[in-house]
Order: sequence, then C-alpha cells, then structure tokens
Amino acid sequence: NLQSIVSLKKKQQLQEINNLYFVRVVEATTFIIIMWKIVATVLLLAVSVRADDGLQIETVSKPEDCVVLSKSGDSLGMSYKGTLASTGEVFDESRPGSPFTFTIGSGQVIQGWDRGLLDMCVGEKRKLTIPPALGYGDQGAGKIPAGATLIFEVELLSLNEEPEAGGEGPDGGLDSLFKGMDKDNSGGIDKAEIKLYLESQQAGGLPEGENLDSIVEEIFKAEDKNSDGLLTLDEFGPGDPDAEESAHDAGEL
Repeated sequence: NLQSIVSLKKKQQLQEINNLYFVRVVEATTFIIIMWKIVATVLLLAVSVRADDGLQIETVSKPEDCVVLSKSGDSLGMSYKGTLASTGEVFDESRPGSPFTFTIGSGQVIQGWDRGLLDMCVGEKRKLTIPPALGYGDQGAGKIPAGATLIFEVELLSLNEEPEAGGEGPDGGLDSLFKGMDKDNSGGIDKAEIKLYLESQQAGGLPEGENLDSIVEEIFKAEDKNSDGLLTLDEFGPGDPDAEESAHDAGEL
C-alpha cells in the first residue's frame, strides 16, 4: 500500500544519508591522519638538521614566569664563560657586573650564539655546546685553536635594556670582539686577522660585486687613523664624537 511505499522510501533516504555521513567522516579522518604525518615528518627533519649540525642547547634553569622571549633583532645582555670542550680550559668570560651586550641575529657574534640564545627569558641559564662550523671554524681565534668545539655557560641578564652604569655595554662587546680578532695578542689587528675573522663569520656568501679583500681595505681606510697597517682598540671602537668635531673644526678631517 501507499503507506508502506512511503515508509520504505524514507528508510532508503535515511540509509543514503547515513552512508554519505560515514563517507565524509572517513574522508575527514583520512585527511587529518595525512596532515599529521606531514607535520611529523617536517618536525623530524627539523630535529635531524639541528642534531646534524652539532649545536646542543641545554636549559640549566629557567624562571617560572618566562613569557617575554628573546628573538632576532633584540638587544641581549649576557654573562658567560667559554671553555674548550677538549681540555676544559677557560678561554673567555664576562666580568661580574659587566654583561656583554649585543644584538642577536645581526652577525655580531658567532652563529652558535645567534642560534643558541633565541627564545630565552631574563634569568634563564643555558649550556651551549658549539661545533667548529658554528664557532671559529678552521681558523680559530686568540686562545681558541682551529677546529675547536666550544662550551658556553650563559645567563640572560637583560633584554632590550640600556646597559647599567659601569657595565660593559657596547664598548665591552667591541673589546671582546677585538680580542677575538687579535690572534697573536699583539694589541693590534692587521689585515690578515680581519680577513680571517670575516671568513669565519661569512654565511651565504657576499653580495654580488664585493669581496673580502675590498671590504678589508675599506675598513682600514676608514679606521686606520695613523696608517700604520694595524688597528688598535681605540681605532677599532666608535671613537670620540667631541674629538672628531674638534679635529674637523681644526681642519684635520
């Protein structure tokens, strides 16, 4: 009869809806599984890349309130101690109350620091194990021999703050950089030492039309005030604006 036919059609429609719903659920589930596999693969690749380059980042301690994190372009004030992995010899360390201040991600420090000090909060302490490729490479620097793996114990003291009075600040950073370049500890940097440092920091090549020799020549032309072929720390630093203005007024510049 008519009622039975209508009832049968409704059952068929409900079955079709159920089948369609089941198909959609299976498709959605399959899509989610595929996406998770892709994400997992990407994460595994990222971890393997970090592991392959040899950089090890160990969090020693971290404040409970760790919200504001360091990122590329931030100014960091660090205390640190650097030792050679092979011997445990201390090759450099900051002075108490005089943090080393630099801009992370700008190439002012070795790549191991630029990468190993990201996502830190003030008060956090880390231990960095830095392979030669992310440190001073095959050239070495100062007390650091060629091909050395470095260990740094670091603490982030300030983030995007002006250095306190008496602190090392930017001049302290220049002093540390100068000592790293002055391989023979002569108190003066020659062109070869500048070139070696630039080669150790070079990443991704130089802009087209430029080379290290021309860059070194430009540095000495601008900074070697007495033209003796050596840069002292005074010449290497930013200089005294008042002295430069006086010299300009006297016709010396």
